[in-house]
Amino acid sequence: MSNVLSGAAAVSDPLRKRVLKAIAELDYHPDQVARSLKIRKTRLLGTVISDITNPFFPLLVRGAEDAAWKRGNLLITFNTDDRVEREVEVLRALRGRQVDGVLLVAASSRGPQPQIRALLDAGIPVVLVDRAIDSLETDTLTVDNRGGSRDVVRHLIQQGHSRIGILAGDRDLVISHERRAGYRDALQEAGIRPDPNLEAFGVFRADSG
Repeated sequence: MSNVLSGAAAVSDPLRKRVLKAIAELDYHPDQVARSLKIRKTRLLGTVISDITNPFFPLLVRGAEDAAWKRGNLLITFNTDDRVEREVEVLRALRGRQVDGVLLVAASSRGPQPQIRALLDAGIPVVLVDRAIDSLETDTLTVDNRGGSRDVVRHLIQQGHSRIGILAGDRDLVISHERRAGYRDALQEAGIRPDPNLEAFGVFRADSG
């Protein structure tokens, strides 16, 4: 049976069909836990995001899940609410379950990030999504926050607006400062002096604006 399921050895077509028929009739399912011990892979991937109710994240998680499933992996998702202490707990749990990799939307871009370094030291690959961390050498997938913010403010200026404010996001995240920088770039290009009273930081939730 193992040769049929794994394809590790040549099996005649008649024998393969008989084995597959028996598997279907008996509703047999391989013990994935035992298999993971043998091959040293769990086929589990972790996705850690800030808040699934943020409209940005459902499509991200869906895309990651579809890609993982096509490659025989299962994806488990956690929310941190951008709380570092929650992120520490989640990453510790994922490390304990020996996941094969983690997609991480970091709760903070500051500090030494020992909870992420612990994953890397354990040989678990980490891909940072949306939020870069300069102190870590790991793959990162992000967007041009500064350029996007600059383009939005340029558009408002072209529409005749000059008193433009910004709610940049969490002060502890690099992307928030990148967006504020793009905002200021566009104002300065247009000869408008940035007004600190029109700049604010918040969190990425509706109740923050």
